[in-house]
Amino acid sequence: MVTSAISALDLRRMLDFVGRKIIGQEAYLNSLDAAVGDGDHGITMRLGFQAIADALSELDPEVGLDVIFRKAGMSFMGATGGAIGVIFGKMLVSGAVPLHGVERFGTVEFKILLAEMELTVINTGKVKVGDKTILDAVHASNQAMSSPDAQDTDDLDSWIRDRKQEYFNI
Repeated sequence: MVTSAISALDLRRMLDFVGRKIIGQEAYLNSLDAAVGDGDHGITMRLGFQAIADALSELDPEVGLDVIFRKAGMSFMGATGGAIGVIFGKMLVSGAVPLHGVERFGTVEFKILLAEMELTVINTGKVKVGDKTILDAVHASNQAMSSPDAQDTDDLDSWIRDRKQEYFNI
């Protein structure tokens, strides 16, 4: 039975899935970055997500969501340089705050998580919406979850449940 709440094991699987997808796009991310920067964004993301995978494989399987977010963020920051390492790492670490002591999170906790992540990106990166940074994506996600259309938690629960089944086979 697929449920809409996300457990610590689900979160580990999701981070692994996302990490593998991003690592698989290393060359493409480097080419995009080369158009406006030094062309190493794919390398940075590979290093960061490999560090997350390594760190999570060493964690006790029983640790909570907050520990996973904190360890993932700290590992990403420790393995990467540049602004994205700090910003993305702190964004993940910020997920530990609203999920401390929570065994599974659903739509309500997800909304709080996105708001916390948005504030972290704003404060860490000293950016605002529209600056063409990661904040724009986090803000759009946060807005979508906070919109009047998203107030029907049954629909949101169904959406989460469907994504877990479709992408993560859980």
